Amino acid sequence: MEHHEYAQPAPSDYTPSYRLFSSQAVFIAGFLGTMFASFLVMAINAFKLGQQTRGFMLLAVGGVLTPLYLMLALLIPDGLSFIFMLLNLGILFGLKALTEKLFASDFEQQIARGGDVGMVGPAIAIGIATFIPFCILTVLVVAIFVA
Repeated sequence: MEHHEYAQPAPSDYTPSYRLFSSQAVFIAGFLGTMFASFLVMAINAFKLGQQTRGFMLLAVGGVLTPLYLMLALLIPDGLSFIFMLLNLGILFGLKALTEKLFASDFEQQIARGGDVGMVGPAIAIGIATFIPFCILTVLVVAIFVA
């Protein structure tokens, strides 16, 4: 098992059979996909931990903020695209920090019980999978509001 900064592994009678997405996986999902991908990865963690309310809240927040953010992206003048890219990176680092704050004790318990926190590969797939529908949605929204 690789080293994580959250906690040191400790012997335990119960080893979780599930794996959690790390904050790095949340960042990667959002980087390759959309902000919604980051929220989806966080929500999957919540559902795995039996935190259904938190999971649905994360999905709802991601489902509302992502289209608003994409609309903002369409309104940014071309000359400000570099600033928008910096804003995007800031949001991704913010979502990474939010994951660390929301799930810090869960990560510690997971590792202490011999479980794993990581799952970057599935986060890559989730990021790419969420990117395509949001591109289609963006094109439809532009077509409706521009026409």
